[in-house]
Amino acid sequence: YFPSLPAITEALLSPDKHIEDIKELFKNDPSPIMNEIKEDFPTLGFYHVEDFEADIQDIEVDEVSITDVKVIHVGKNEVVLAFDASVDYSAYVSMDDHSTASIDSSENFYMVLQKFRGTVNDSADVSGIVKCSIDANWKRIREIIRLEFQEDSVDVSEIPEEAYWIGE
Repeated sequence: YFPSLPAITEALLSPDKHIEDIKELFKNDPSPIMNEIKEDFPTLGFYHVEDFEADIQDIEVDEVSITDVKVIHVGKNEVVLAFDASVDYSAYVSMDDHSTASIDSSENFYMVLQKFRGTVNDSADVSGIVKCSIDANWKRIREIIRLEFQEDSVDVSEIPEEAYWIGE
């Protein structure tokens, strides 16, 4: 039983003598990949689960934890890895408080009277692939060539604590 396509791919590649070197290399120093995830994560789209029109900005990554890595391609001094990671981040959110809305369905009128704003802390699970160049001894990641997330967007679920009436 293989839980994912990357797990099957890694099993098919397992006779390659570099697979264990790559896994050991990543185990000893995952920081190049973690740093690339940290740098690229804020470029994803961010949407609030309770207000699709919320303004979300100033994304700052606090911590990246890689939860799984599979080798899916081995080339000449380069590898492609599939990864799963958890990212803790903060974001500034400004959103409507829909519980304060004034609604008049006869005139198709909807007006929110209060908003929330402030910095929230949240986390997201992401996955993707990363292509790396490896030194000639297969002991160090020289460069991250490319990183792609599987996700296009991140759902923010935390609500800012500060509430204010519109017009304040």
